[in-house]
Amino acid sequence: MRSDHIAKHPTIKPTRPRRWALLLAVAATAPLPLVGCKARAKNFNNENDSLRRQLVECGSETQRLRGENAELRAKLTEAVSARDAATGPSADVVAAMPRCAGIEIRPNSGWTGPGSSPRGVEVLVQTLDARKRFVQVAGTLIVDVTFLPAPDASGSESTATPRPVTLGGVVLSPAELREAFRSSFMGTHYAVVVPTPEAAPPAASGTVVVRAILHDGVTGTTYEATRLLK
Repeated sequence: MRSDHIAKHPTIKPTRPRRWALLLAVAATAPLPLVGCKARAKNFNNENDSLRRQLVECGSETQRLRGENAELRAKLTEAVSARDAATGPSADVVAAMPRCAGIEIRPNSGWTGPGSSPRGVEVLVQTLDARKRFVQVAGTLIVDVTFLPAPDASGSESTATPRPVTLGGVVLSPAELREAFRSSFMGTHYAVVVPTPEAAPPAASGTVVVRAILHDGVTGTTYEATRLLK
């Protein structure tokens, strides 16, 4: 009966095939956005250019800050110089400033190295103010080590006097002296190691004389100290 009705009305078309056609069309077009969506490769050239620009800007900023810092230091030095020229430090400040008044060689100075073949002498020098308190200095420090052989104990009437033997010496510049500063349980001092010959001391008996000479670079004064090492 339905077929007869369709045949009698040819303008009426079945709806189910049309619905399936629409579904197929939607399914066919659905993957299209996925196909067109692709990950874009990064443009490393642009990123590198940006990093280069940032580095150049940072370098320029660093140079500018350094220049301003140097200018500020110069202005500060100029201001301090002008103030000192106009007024100068007060007398009580000058009197209270600690200064080196002498030097001493600590008794725990001695040989360094293994056993009976020392390779050097470690000399501990203290720079002291008038109250015997350690005070740092800036200057040149000279330390030398000399061996004095013992007199001949054989009782011979030989007139030959044993000659001193210089074992070694060290000269520290102001910068090296500053680096020699030490503060530990052994006290506060400047530690100086004087290399000596491997066979030192050169005789079985005698005395080692350690001498330290400080040329104070601030006051221009020279101080000297000695100590005997058996």
